[in-house]
Amino acid sequence: MKKYFFIFLVVLVANAYGQSDFPISNAIWNVQINFRDVLYAAGGDTLINDTTYSKLLIIQDTIIDERISDTYLFGFIRNEGEKVLLKPINVYGDVKEIVLYDFSKTIGDTIWHNASTSGEDNYTVFCADNESEKYISIITNKYIEDGLEKYDVLTGLYNNNGFYENIDTWIRGVGSLRGLLQHLWYPPMCDSFYDNNLMCLKYNDTVKYFNDPRCSKCFCRYDTSEIPNENADESINVYPNPACNSVAIDIEKEYTDLTVEIIDETGRVVYSRNDLENPISLDNFVTGIYFVRLQVDGDVTTKKIVVE
Repeated sequence: MKKYFFIFLVVLVANAYGQSDFPISNAIWNVQINFRDVLYAAGGDTLINDTTYSKLLIIQDTIIDERISDTYLFGFIRNEGEKVLLKPINVYGDVKEIVLYDFSKTIGDTIWHNASTSGEDNYTVFCADNESEKYISIITNKYIEDGLEKYDVLTGLYNNNGFYENIDTWIRGVGSLRGLLQHLWYPPMCDSFYDNNLMCLKYNDTVKYFNDPRCSKCFCRYDTSEIPNENADESINVYPNPACNSVAIDIEKEYTDLTVEIIDETGRVVYSRNDLENPISLDNFVTGIYFVRLQVDGDVTTKKIVVE
């Protein structure tokens, strides 16, 4: 009996280590892409050709909304053993499934990703590998740091002329420190071309990874409490919200001095006037979260709006 129990225990342990703990449901990655925050979210099962995936979305707020009309459906993600696989929607060429990560690999092993990506945000395009060029990652080191299993990785394009590598770090159960997908971007990223960083991963309402020097919260750029001097002045109304082509401001009280600013998710002032312009055109605004800050006779009020 003891012998059988021991064998059963070994099988359980082997199975536990053979499965990826990468989150594919109720997870949000906050990635800084070229100084702009982008939220990727995984959640909501779907069945494709008898294979179960989770939806991978780009969301405009910190709530995972599985209604496709209110979010951007990016693709479908799943675990297979210790591999993390992505079935993208926006593709160029015959891209079936991309190997995002393979945490079964060890030092010296090569991961063949099957595709690379280019572009940014909602315009990311997945490009299939061809016979002369392959996108690969090579594990150069594997270690434990701060309780996290980390992999040092060289990743980039491999062809007949050599390997155009870029240095990266992966964390088991988290992903690349460049972001969920950004380690597959081509041309290879460098500080002068892209500035992509994983700021936070929140999984099952628990912060699993955090490295945002700009604030103390996982999604601070999506939280108006991070904007100083905010108050809830009910005499000021900003509408419509969400907005598309324009936004208007109503101030239901007399005033002599006014400053209007619109601030994007990174804290950059993208609009500023010392008088009231109605309506304010949003033609040059990208989709995302903005803050309308009004200084009325010395009192500051901030309103959060969504531009679609």
